Amino acid sequence: MIALWGVVPSIAVNAVAFLYASITMMLLRLEPGTRRGTHSGASVLHDALEGMRYVVRHRGIGPAMLFAATVGVTLRSVPEMLPPYVADLFGRDARGLATLASTMGCAALVGGFLIAIRGRMTGLTRIAVGCGLILAFATAGFVATTNFAVGVFCIGAMGAATTIHGISCQTLLQNSASPGMIGRVLSTWGMITRAAPAMGALAYGFASEFLGLRIPVLVGAAICAVVWVWTWSKLPHMAAILEAPVPQPGPRAARQTVG
Repeated sequence: MIALWGVVPSIAVNAVAFLYASITMMLLRLEPGTRRGTHSGASVLHDALEGMRYVVRHRGIGPAMLFAATVGVTLRSVPEMLPPYVADLFGRDARGLATLASTMGCAALVGGFLIAIRGRMTGLTRIAVGCGLILAFATAGFVATTNFAVGVFCIGAMGAATTIHGISCQTLLQNSASPGMIGRVLSTWGMITRAAPAMGALAYGFASEFLGLRIPVLVGAAICAVVWVWTWSKLPHMAAILEAPVPQPGPRAARQTVG
């Protein structure tokens, strides 16, 4: 659409899509208890800090969130600043940007469809963590090449891996969080998925003034790979907690889950 008609129609269609998604929220049918959530009687700040403490102490959610934050800062930030890479690495114009962006979007759609039809919780932790490594290699390959075809392939892998990782993590968080903490856990997840890429893009943009576009991202991909090794070493224990049925509320269950 950008290549044929420019930016304005693309933004307009995107706005309509968000409007449609917002309207369909009214079609959700939730139990009253789920809709109201758990009221603690304390302040919003107290509840937010309590949720963060819960995430940090949880032996499954904590490592998953840390890895997701690392992925967000070091890898997911690259698509946030795609135009400079299109111009400087590949020497392409708006058509090149449109090709890369649409490739990433289509691959993300395919990845989301594949993880949606999978239909089971077993093995989802391995998929989430494994896609983080795929994303690291694909991102490194994207910034290291000047071949546009290779760049298109890499950004397609980035789109699919990003979506599969995100959906898998969010599913695992909802499955393993205590009923009274689901809202706060997902709020923390939302903060990470939005703030981390923005922070990474800001850091890469600043570093690129001195080191160029490639070196900062390659260093970030290496950092993410190191964190991946640590996360992978905890995979069996993480999977046992994240993929297990949600424990029943109670002091003993809470202690066993949070550790």
